[in-house]
Amino acid sequence: MQSYYEVLGVARTATAAELKSAYRKLAKQLHPDVNGGTAEAEQRFKKLKEAYETLSDPEKRQAYDLGGNTSGTGRAGSAESQPGSKTAGQAKAADYKFDPAKAAQSFDRFFGFHPDSKKRSSDASGASGTKRNPLDMTDRFNQFFGKR
Repeated sequence: MQSYYEVLGVARTATAAELKSAYRKLAKQLHPDVNGGTAEAEQRFKKLKEAYETLSDPEKRQAYDLGGNTSGTGRAGSAESQPGSKTAGQAKAADYKFDPAKAAQSFDRFFGFHPDSKKRSSDASGASGTKRNPLDMTDRFNQFFGKR
């Protein structure tokens, strides 16, 4: 995989002006409108843009130079480019198991009744003995429109 410096055709010690000049020159050559709008031309242009955005920002450039992945697309040596490795999002998704009982319990706690049986829960009844739906706007509606 090419480094961002190779994509732009500059040395690692290039100044901001040199980066900008190289980007503009290559952007004119690699723009998809100039190259027939093919998917390959579009990918090359996106890679060029990504390289310039990373290297033109001093913080992102420093992170990139230290071996960090600022692009989200993976770099040689990063965990994302290693075969069989999982990113944090993939690991979190793989560990999550949906439990319908917990979903029903959460529904019951929030709305005040079980979604299957439609029975009101008895554990959290209010002072008057009836549990109210937290989304119930009946009182506000009646107050606004004058019904009592």
